[in-house]
Amino acid sequence: VSILALAVVFLSLAAARPRTGVRLRTVESSGREIVLVVDVSNSMYAEDVEPSRMERTRYAITRLIEGMQEDRVGIVAFADRAEVVLPITGDYKMARAKAAGLSPALIAHQGTDIAEALEVAMLSFSSATESSRSRVIILITDGENHDEGAVDVAERAKAEGVMICTIGIGTPEGTVLEINGEAVEEDGKMVVTKLNETLLQELAEKSDGIYRRSRNDSFGLEDIVERLDQLERAELTMPGFAEYDEEYQWFLGVALL
Repeated sequence: VSILALAVVFLSLAAARPRTGVRLRTVESSGREIVLVVDVSNSMYAEDVEPSRMERTRYAITRLIEGMQEDRVGIVAFADRAEVVLPITGDYKMARAKAAGLSPALIAHQGTDIAEALEVAMLSFSSATESSRSRVIILITDGENHDEGAVDVAERAKAEGVMICTIGIGTPEGTVLEINGEAVEEDGKMVVTKLNETLLQELAEKSDGIYRRSRNDSFGLEDIVERLDQLERAELTMPGFAEYDEEYQWFLGVALL
């Protein structure tokens, strides 16, 4: 009985597939680098797009990341200032987690500085794509910009081989901004937030990208993905899976003996 019990123990250990050693390797791939630049200002709380501009954006970019295979992705969030939420990476699990955490709570100072956001995104690309036209910025915002420098950045982006695609989230007629069920007031008047399509169209045009307005039946990313498929791809090197030495056979051999 004791020998049978030992055999069962060693069989259980073998089934657990014990491993030793870790060897990280790199994986060569051919893809693009995509930086998602996401507006997280308070105006993204608006509900003129269901269920809200922010929730719709989180859902859409999560689906975009889920469809990626060889591309690398980064995320920049912005309001009055811009912040790198996720450096360029091929770790899609981490990218989805960061996308799910996008919120106006990320940046304390309010505003919509698109120019700075694009500047930060331009600095996020790696050297691997420097000599290719495989760099893309996808800007998602309502376009209520308070700075005139965004168009200048778009022109420079084109000169550096970066394409900017823009998605307008919201409606041109706008809606009263509410936070936690209460209307936001400024100087005694309710704040109405509207989609500024003119700026977003110009940014896309200046950098050979495309503009799409997000609607309840389509976020607009489908057309942008088709546009991305026309771009050349760069040779990218990404960390691969860890390799281990399997040790289960020793335990299996003892169990059989």
